[in-house]
Formats: sequence, C-alpha cells, structure tokens
Amino acid sequence: MNFDTQLITKCTLGFFMGISVGLIFRYFLFRILLFISIPIIAMLVLDYTGMVSVDWLFLKEKWDKIFVFLTPTAISIYSYLKQSHPY
Repeated sequence: MNFDTQLITKCTLGFFMGISVGLIFRYFLFRILLFISIPIIAMLVLDYTGMVSVDWLFLKEKWDKIFVFLTPTAISIYSYLKQSHPY
C-alpha cells in the first residue's frame, strides 16, 4: 500500500470514528438535558399557576453547594492562573 492510499484509509477511518463518537455524544447530551429540563419546567409551571410554592432561594443554595462539590480541579486551576498577581 503506498502513502496516498494509506493516508486516505487513515483519514476515512478517523472521519467515521469521529462521526460515530459525535452522534453518541449528541444523543447522550440531549438525553441528559431533556431529563434535567422536564422537572425544571414542571416546577416553573406549578409555581406560576400557584398550585405549589417553590422556594427558589433554597434551591439556589443547594445547587451552589452541589456545584462547588462537583467543580473539577481544572476549573479551579484555570481561575487561579487567570488572576493577575502583583509581582
């Protein structure tokens, strides 16, 4: 197999692998977003109609605690490096 054929074969394999990984990622991303958005929309509708009173500040405090717990170290390192140091 010469260089051109080998290059085309590798590019084609990478292209099809990229498409399949992208489709799987898109499927799971939309599925997760759908499962997250349904309860939020239901809470908004119930709060707007007055059927149930939702304490949004309580939910925000809980979300902030969970988000801080789940924040990856990379984000903390990035924010530290982004700070301007006086020296």
